[in-house]
Amino acid sequence: MNPGDRIRNLRLWKRMTQGELVEGISSVAYLSKIENNLASPSSRFLHEVAGRLGVQPEDLLQPASVRFEDEIRGIFLAYWERDLITGDDISKLSLHLLEVHSNETYLMMYAVLIRYHYLNSTYKAGLELYAASLKYVKENDTETPEFVLFYYYQACGLLFFNLQDFVKSNQYLLRSETFAKDRSHKDKARLYFNLSLVHQRLQYDVGLCLYYSEKACFHIKQLNDPNRTANLVLTRGIQFLLAKRPEEAMQCVEEARELVREDGNEELLAAIDYNFGRAHQLAGEYEQAVAFMYRSLDRFAKLPDSTKVQQNYRRLIEVYLQLRDWQKAAECLQIAERYAEQNKEVLFDIELHLLRAQLYRYTEDTRKYEKELHRLLDYCVKMNQHHQVKSIGKQLGDYYYERKSYRKAAECYHVMSRNM
Repeated sequence: MNPGDRIRNLRLWKRMTQGELVEGISSVAYLSKIENNLASPSSRFLHEVAGRLGVQPEDLLQPASVRFEDEIRGIFLAYWERDLITGDDISKLSLHLLEVHSNETYLMMYAVLIRYHYLNSTYKAGLELYAASLKYVKENDTETPEFVLFYYYQACGLLFFNLQDFVKSNQYLLRSETFAKDRSHKDKARLYFNLSLVHQRLQYDVGLCLYYSEKACFHIKQLNDPNRTANLVLTRGIQFLLAKRPEEAMQCVEEARELVREDGNEELLAAIDYNFGRAHQLAGEYEQAVAFMYRSLDRFAKLPDSTKVQQNYRRLIEVYLQLRDWQKAAECLQIAERYAEQNKEVLFDIELHLLRAQLYRYTEDTRKYEKELHRLLDYCVKMNQHHQVKSIGKQLGDYYYERKSYRKAAECYHVMSRNM
C-alpha cells in the first residue's frame, strides 16, 4: 500500500473531504494526484497532513511491521484495563486495519474499535467493523491468547446489546465467559454485570439475572469503588423487584444510598440516579421515580452518550403511562424518537415502538395500536427475536381474545408458539 492509499483510506474513515484535509496545506489537485499515486508527497506535505489525520508521518510511509505490534497491544490493554483512549489512538488503529497483521493483532484492534463505537453510540460504524472482523475469528482457536478473545467477544456482545439483539449479545458474552478464569476482578465484574442485564432483557429466567448480578457484586466489592458498587447493587435491587421480592430489593436500595459519593464522575452518577428512579418506578413510587429520572437527565445532558438519555425517556414514558398522563408521555416519546433517529439505519428500537403502541391503546386508538403491534411482530419474526415474538404475540393475542376476535387471537398465539 502506498502513502497515497493510506492518506485516502484514513481521510475517508474520518469522513473528511479532500478540501477539508488540505485546507491551508496544498491544493486539492495536488492531494488528488497523491491519492491516485500520480505524484509522491513532499516531506512538508506529509508532516502537515499526518498531523491533521492524527497520525505520525512514518505511519503514512511505512507498512505495518513488528514495531507496531507492541504499540497496538498497549492501546488495547490501556482501553480495556484502564478505560484510556485518545482520538489519535483510534486514528492509528483505523489506519493499521488496512495493513497486514497477525490474527491476534487484528482482533485486538477490532475489540478496541467496536467498543469505542458502541460507547459513542455510532452503531453503524461498529456493525461494519464487527462484520469485517469475522474473517479473523476461528472456531476452536488455540493460537490467539485467551485475554484477546475475552475482550473481543465482550465487545461484540455489548455492541449487540446496544442494538437490542439480546439473543446474539448473550451468545457472545457467554463465549467471553469461557475465557474469564484468569481475568481481574474489574473484568469479571463488568462481564457478569452485563450478563445479568442481558438475561433481565431476555426474560427467560430472572434467577439467572440474580445469579450473575451476585457474582458481579462479589467482584466489584473487591475494588473499593463505592459508586460502581452502588450502581451494581441498585441494578440487583431492580432485578429483585422484577422477581417480586420487594424486601430484598429495598435492602439493595438502602445499601446503595449509603455507598454513593459525589466524586465528579457525572456519567456514573447519572447511571446511579437512573437506577434509583427505576427502583422507585417498579415499587410504584412514581413521584420519586420522576425526580430521579430528571436528575439523571440533567447529568447526562453534559455527556455525549445519547443512548443513556434515550433510556431515561423510555422509563419516563412508562411512568407517565402508569400515571395516565398521556400528554407528558407523548412529549417524552417525541424526544426519545428524535434520539432514536440518529441510529435508525442499524437500530430498530423495539422498546420505543412498544411504548408508542401502548400510548395508542391507552388513548383508544385501536387501529394504530393493532397496526403497530403487527408491524413489530413481523419484524421480530423476521429477525429471529424469539423472546420478543413470544411477548408481543401474547399481548396481541390477549387483546384480540378480550374483544372476542377469536380467529385473530388464534393466529397470534400460533405465531407465538412457533417461535418458542
